[in-house]
Amino acid sequence: MPTFEIPDGPTSVDASRSAAATATYNVTNTSPDTCDGRLSVVVSAGSKSEWFSIDGDRERTFAAGETQTAVVRIRFPADAPEGEYRFRLRAIAVNDPDNDHVEGPATVARLGPVGTVEKKSLLWLWILLGVLAALAVVGGLYYLLNREKPEQPIAPISGKDGAKPEGPGAFAAVYQQGDPGNGIAGYDLHSPNDRVFAFDFNGDRKQDLFLYRPGTGAAFVARSNGAGTFTAVYAQGDPGSGIAGYDLHSPNDRVIPFDFNGDRKQDLFLYRPGTGAAFVARSNGDGTFTPVYAQGDPGSGIASYDLRSPRDQALAFDYDGDGKQDLLLYRPGSGAVFVAHSNGDGTFTATYAQGDPGNGIAGYDLRSPGDRILAFDYDGDGKDDLLLYRPGSGAAFVAHSNGNGTFTATYAQGDPGNGIAGYDLRSSNDVVFAFDYNGDRKQDLALYRPGTGAIFIARSNGNGSFTAVYAQGAPGSGIAGYDLRAANDRVIPFDYNGDGKQDLVLYRPGAGAVFVARSNGDGTFTAVHAVGDNGSAAPNGIAGYDLLSSADQIVPFDYDGDRKSDLFLYRPGRGAAWVAHWKRD
Repeated sequence: MPTFEIPDGPTSVDASRSAAATATYNVTNTSPDTCDGRLSVVVSAGSKSEWFSIDGDRERTFAAGETQTAVVRIRFPADAPEGEYRFRLRAIAVNDPDNDHVEGPATVARLGPVGTVEKKSLLWLWILLGVLAALAVVGGLYYLLNREKPEQPIAPISGKDGAKPEGPGAFAAVYQQGDPGNGIAGYDLHSPNDRVFAFDFNGDRKQDLFLYRPGTGAAFVARSNGAGTFTAVYAQGDPGSGIAGYDLHSPNDRVIPFDFNGDRKQDLFLYRPGTGAAFVARSNGDGTFTPVYAQGDPGSGIASYDLRSPRDQALAFDYDGDGKQDLLLYRPGSGAVFVAHSNGDGTFTATYAQGDPGNGIAGYDLRSPGDRILAFDYDGDGKDDLLLYRPGSGAAFVAHSNGNGTFTATYAQGDPGNGIAGYDLRSSNDVVFAFDYNGDRKQDLALYRPGTGAIFIARSNGNGSFTAVYAQGAPGSGIAGYDLRAANDRVIPFDYNGDGKQDLVLYRPGAGAVFVARSNGDGTFTAVHAVGDNGSAAPNGIAGYDLLSSADQIVPFDYDGDRKSDLFLYRPGRGAAWVAHWKRD
């Protein structure tokens, strides 16, 4: 029996080309448990999916027995032909999307012929005339009272302390521990080797923190309380015994968050390159983790990938779009690469395998120690693709996921090559990351060269090719007023205003320089917070955090679940930690 029920809904709605029509449905969770549901619109022949949208969140949490209202909004373009367009509302259980879904009754959106004018009462005309007359009276009085007053000049925007063209606002500290400080949630951050990442271990959409110290066994899970404070729900100090049976006693230990079973509670993959040690730790939702796959040191790796080289790297991605994250494991310089499919129980099966020595993947040979891979979805089909590149050589491949563990090159530049989208990738210092600057759900690329001012924004065309929509070659002038002229400049994508278009935070640790650059949706960016490199002189940093240490790091995350990215700033070895939240004045 499906988890959700859509018992009723309108059989028809009258629509026009000049205004949106709506259809309202009730969606009920019939199960005895809380469940996450995903809503979508299923269209019949003749209808187009882009005409239909759902108001509010498409993914929602339903309490046991809860009924929520879903509103489908229909917008027809001006050239849509006359007709009857059928559609249904679908509800899918997120934890079992392939088997647990239901559709509501069919609804027909009726659209009249082009040029049809709906008959309306003339009451609206009399109301409009009354409003205009009132406005005229008020306007005349305002003029008489204010005609002697000179116009007040608009204060100029200071480029030093930050322009805010979308309205007053700023990042404000909601938690702060200066230098020296006591860290956060009981984790002291007193080692220069401390590492922190954001994840959501309990699926409440408020991102939590995982803090650990490789080589010592120290590990904390800090739950977000939603107000900028955090509570330790799992704690192993220094020395400690790690987490979920993985001891974290090697300085080479690495931990990455992922969701191997699709339950929206992020789990952990822990591994030790060069030893074969690998654990998959399932989140229990309370801050504790249970090992569901375990290979100690020495071990035999995972999915037949031996993890016996210190060069081994792993990344989480979802190549088949089933909501369960898989693993890509590779060994730069050897051609070895495995795609490991998540079976949903903590085990993984190799669906593509090239041992050492191997031939790489999708025609990219992976024979250089400098090779890098990032996962992204360039065509918005829900299946993660790959970008493989070799900084300093111009080599770059875009590999499309076929959904079965194999990949096909849709763009290829071998070694030596010409890079991608006009960016030459001829420096060993080149950095590339994926993000979605225009909110079209096709991930784009940012490519930059710290210390030179070079940066490109490359828009995905959806077919594996990319077009530069912003370009500053080397030497260049950076982006949004940030010059990118220091070798330690860093650029990170995030969405501070929740508009679905990813913005940028650019900063220079040790110099106090930091910019927040809002995406304009066309490849250009506008600074909404701007503090330059002023040395030790004020102003410095952001939200009171000075960024005057070369060890400073910034992690974007959403601690309160409002879908607007906040910032976690910390200084390993000093205990300094801040949580900064964007606030409108």
